[in-house]
Amino acid sequence: MSLSALTKVKSSFKLKILVLGSVNSGKTSFCSKYSDSFSNRFRETIGVDIYVKEELLPDGKFATLACWNCASDKKFYSSQSFFFRGALGAFVLFSLNDLESYAAAKKYITDIRRHVNGIPIILIGNKSDLENQRQINNNDVKEYSKKSKLAGYIETSTLYDVNIAKAYATLSEIIYYHLRSGKKEFDVDMLDSNIRNKYEDL
Repeated sequence: MSLSALTKVKSSFKLKILVLGSVNSGKTSFCSKYSDSFSNRFRETIGVDIYVKEELLPDGKFATLACWNCASDKKFYSSQSFFFRGALGAFVLFSLNDLESYAAAKKYITDIRRHVNGIPIILIGNKSDLENQRQINNNDVKEYSKKSKLAGYIETSTLYDVNIAKAYATLSEIIYYHLRSGKKEFDVDMLDSNIRNKYEDL
């Protein structure tokens, strides 16, 4: 993978980002809270809603993020090749108050790596506002994230818009520097410490 994988659109670059998670993970709100525009024209055919947003890159250029939010049903499995093709990064969401949602997130990560191994994946623990209902321990998820070589783990609240924009900015920056490195596959151990420090504080 290289910078040629970025499709130039006017003065911007287009980054395809996958957004996966169980039906109660809050992934649709995670997309809609952030995006500038929305298209549901693929929903009936392949079960995908596409959300678009301009994101400022570290060098002053802008990237157009196309976030592919896939329906949590059988359509996902019937359209995998189309859904995964060309993806440069992914968010996988789960609900912090639902153990089944967390288990499903791990399966989605396995699915991603089966089809597009080598892209950065950020795990999102959503609904941090429901702290009194939390079922998943923060340290346990961080340990899983490290063992699984994920790009990072961030907790968010779509209800109160906590860390949503920061999550997108972080993944965009990680993708950009990964592409600039010219390496075929993403390696979290090679991630710039300045970027790592940003999301570890979230």
